[in-house]
Amino acid sequence: MLGALGDFDGTIYRVGFDKYAASIMFYLATFVIAVVFMNMLVAIMGETFGSVTEQREQSGLKEQVVLINDHVWLLDLERIFKG
Repeated sequence: MLGALGDFDGTIYRVGFDKYAASIMFYLATFVIAVVFMNMLVAIMGETFGSVTEQREQSGLKEQVVLINDHVWLLDLERIFKG
C-alpha cells in the first residue's frame, strides 16, 4: 500500500464500529480519484495533440524557412540570381 497510496496510518480503517464500511469507502474513494485524475490526464494530452496536429503544416513550413535563413550565408546569391 505504501507504493500506491503513500505513507498513512491504515490502522484507523481496521478498528472501530464501522471498520468494513470505512475500509470500503476508503478504497472506493481512492479508486475514483485515480480514475478521475487519469481521465483528466488523457483529456489534457488529447487537447494538446489536437492543437499540435492542427498547426502541423504551418509549423513545418516555418521551421523550413528558419533553417533556410540560418544557412543563407552558404549560398552565393549574386551568382544564383545574376541576370
